[in-house]
Amino acid sequence: MPPATLDELVDDGLLIADSAARMAVKNEVIMRALRDRADFRPERAREAARGELRRLAIENRADARRIDEERERAGERPGKALHQTDYRSGDIVHLARRSEALTALADRLVRLSADDAHLDELVDAARRQAWNEVGTSIAERTATAWSLTDRLSAAERSRRMALVADDLRDLRRERPADS
Repeated sequence: MPPATLDELVDDGLLIADSAARMAVKNEVIMRALRDRADFRPERAREAARGELRRLAIENRADARRIDEERERAGERPGKALHQTDYRSGDIVHLARRSEALTALADRLVRLSADDAHLDELVDAARRQAWNEVGTSIAERTATAWSLTDRLSAAERSRRMALVADDLRDLRRERPADS
């Protein structure tokens, strides 16, 4: 099998970066809804996604610089590596390719951080994942509440069901009507 092209490497890196950004936005949506009891704001979520993509671009550029420094040192070291990060002159080509891929990924992340359509897709996916997690949690709490009803007093059963009803009301208020 031939080695991956630069575009393939960047595409793979982008899949990982988008996943990380989506998870960061999802976590923010959940935290704002549950901890802060704040409404979902697409603009805020978009800015969180934009910030995460930019942060990842900075991280990739720093990694490329680190790889470039390793490549300079490796050029002065002949022989076989003693461990996985003991780069030698034979690794120069591979290190250059890694640095190039990291830099290209950083460039692509910066471009995508300015693309509102991409950010909106990312936010929409993050919002769906967040509500799926919240809904699953509520469903589990509801199932637990029902399984305990045989052992609960009427007053305790009512209290717990009121808590579930509160959670459902909060979810309905926080969840966009189109989802």
